[in-house]
Amino acid sequence: MVSKLERTRMNFTGKMVSIGIDMHKHSWRITALVEGDVVLAVTLGRPSYESFKKILAQFKGNYVRIAYEAGPGGFHLYDRLTADGIECIVTPPSLIPT
Repeated sequence: MVSKLERTRMNFTGKMVSIGIDMHKHSWRITALVEGDVVLAVTLGRPSYESFKKILAQFKGNYVRIAYEAGPGGFHLYDRLTADGIECIVTPPSLIPT
C-alpha cells in the first residue's frame, strides 16, 4: 500500500530512471530520480513484488535501473527484476555512503 506520494510534474518519457529502495522487513521506501530530480518518493507498507511492479509501470518506455542494499530482501527481488529484464544492483551495506 502506498502511504505517501510526492511527484513533481515533469516529462521524463524516454529518459533514464534511477530507483533506490530502502528495504526493511515490513516496508520499502522507494525513490526515483530522473536527471537528478526526485520524481517519485513512496513507502510501501506491505511490500511485494506485485505492488512494486505497479510502481514500475509508471516508467514504461524508460530505461530503468534499480539499486538496493543487501538485507532482508536478499537476492529474491534481484532475481525477479533481472528475469523481467530490469537492471538491478544489490550493494553491500558497507559500500553505502552515509
